[in-house]
Amino acid sequence: MSDDENGGVAVRTGIALGVLGSLVAVRVALALFDVIDPGPGTAMYLLVGAVVAGAVAGWARTSRGLVTPAAVSGVVFLGATVATWALYVAPESTPTPVDPTPLGWVLLGWPAVVLAGVAGGAIEAYAKTREGSAEPT
Repeated sequence: MSDDENGGVAVRTGIALGVLGSLVAVRVALALFDVIDPGPGTAMYLLVGAVVAGAVAGWARTSRGLVTPAAVSGVVFLGATVATWALYVAPESTPTPVDPTPLGWVLLGWPAVVLAGVAGGAIEAYAKTREGSAEPT
C-alpha cells in the first residue's frame, strides 16, 4: 500500500469514528432525558446533524490534524447537556419547558455548531501555517 492509500484509510476511519461518536452521544442524550421517540422528521434531522458533525470533526482531525471542530462540538454538546440536566432534572420541582431545552436548541441548531467548529478549525489551520512559516531570526 502506498502512503496515499494509508492516508485515505486513516481519514475514512477518522470520519467513521467521528460519525459513530456523534450518533452515540445524541442517542445517549435522548435516552438520558427520556426522549425515546422523536417524530420521524425530527429524528432524521438529528441523525443528519450527528453524521455531519461527526464527519466534519473526524475529517478535520485525521486529514488536517485539527482539534477545534471536534472540541467546539463536544464542548457545546456537553455544556448543553449539563445545562439541561441542571434546569430540568436536578431541581425538585421541574419547570415545564415551553421552548426546547438547552440541549434541544443545540440539537436543532447543529448547523450553527458545525459552522462554529469549521470557523475555529480555519483559525487553527491559519495559526499552524503562520507558526510553520515563521523563520527563526
